[in-house]
Amino acid sequence: MALDETGRHEDLRRQIGGILALVAPLVKPTTGLDLPGLVSFRIVPVETWQSEQAAEKARLIRAYRELMPFWKRPLIGLGGTVVLRRFRRLSADLGGVMVMGATQPGPGADESQTLLVPEALEHTGVLSDPEFLAQVIVHELVHHAQNRASRHRADWTAHTPKTLLRGNGVSFLEEGHAR
Repeated sequence: MALDETGRHEDLRRQIGGILALVAPLVKPTTGLDLPGLVSFRIVPVETWQSEQAAEKARLIRAYRELMPFWKRPLIGLGGTVVLRRFRRLSADLGGVMVMGATQPGPGADESQTLLVPEALEHTGVLSDPEFLAQVIVHELVHHAQNRASRHRADWTAHTPKTLLRGNGVSFLEEGHAR
């Protein structure tokens, strides 16, 4: 499902919806992974991208903190505060001009969502060719399937809690698979 939360990009929403209708049925045969029950691609203002990405990072830091021994938790909490402060400072520029898509858990158990900032898609040239937009949408759609398969990395954290925070080469595996 494609949603335009800006109220200004109905054509982009229709394009994304058309791409999803064509490629979603191909994810399972191509990757071997099922998609979540609800997949949404949300076209959002940069401020929404910033706040939701910061909230997701905070959730991951809290989850990581809870997996660590009790005596390490205060240090992780302090480090998390520094990371979130730095993210909030940098995210205005990143979200507005550089980030093409950010996939994260949805509000429900079997839901996943991608946040798209139209200005970033335009600035990076994604909107200059329908094929470029299709590549971004397909790439993020595969991330939805990966997230479902790993329960948003929950299945991997029992062995290495840092995988919650994109450590230990997981991002290379995920990105390479999505490409």
